[in-house]
Amino acid sequence: TYYSASVRLDAYKIYVGEGYHALYSRDLIFRDARAAGIDHIPSDFEKYMSFMRRAQEEVAPHNLRDMVMLLVVVVFETLVTATLTQIPKQRTVISTVRELVTDHAEDEARHSVFFSELFGYLWGQLDERRRRLLGPLIPDFIVGPLAPPMEAMRGWLAQIGIDPGDIEDVIAESYPREEVQVGMARTARATLRLFGRHGLYDDPATREAFATHGLLPADA
Repeated sequence: TYYSASVRLDAYKIYVGEGYHALYSRDLIFRDARAAGIDHIPSDFEKYMSFMRRAQEEVAPHNLRDMVMLLVVVVFETLVTATLTQIPKQRTVISTVRELVTDHAEDEARHSVFFSELFGYLWGQLDERRRRLLGPLIPDFIVGPLAPPMEAMRGWLAQIGIDPGDIEDVIAESYPREEVQVGMARTARATLRLFGRHGLYDDPATREAFATHGLLPADA
């Protein structure tokens, strides 16, 4: 696939920007952990990498596996702005974190524009056969980063002394399935509109996959 020099340059700028986000986030984590005297619990990103590898393996034609990776990135980068903008509004979050996330959200809003345009270019060059292979996979790319981290929460609840027999009840009461789906659809609204503009819901299998996850827009 050929990309213009300007597109490549913008992608490199985003790559550098994401590296900086990682650096200052890690620095804040370490400083806050020292100040509070609380050990930081590292996030486990391996499950997301494993998820992406599985998605690539589900696509039979080997030449579509790079496209799967790009679609995962497009989805994440068009979702993350909506997620980040919610945090600075929460006054229970310390001001330093809210300020950091505000700066991050401003950068991610620009990234979202780039990846929205990139998606139009990527999807536009696919024929119907490849669209039918890839479309039904995309709802999982949305659910992956937005679904509550149940395993991590089980560990956190156990760490603060919740009885093991009560943990599942706490999680079930805190995250009813229908409410989780509604919340994910709300957060993914911009991404879902982007897909609608490019005709993803025209394919029956893709449409069904989005509906199964509660992600099919009402006007689709």
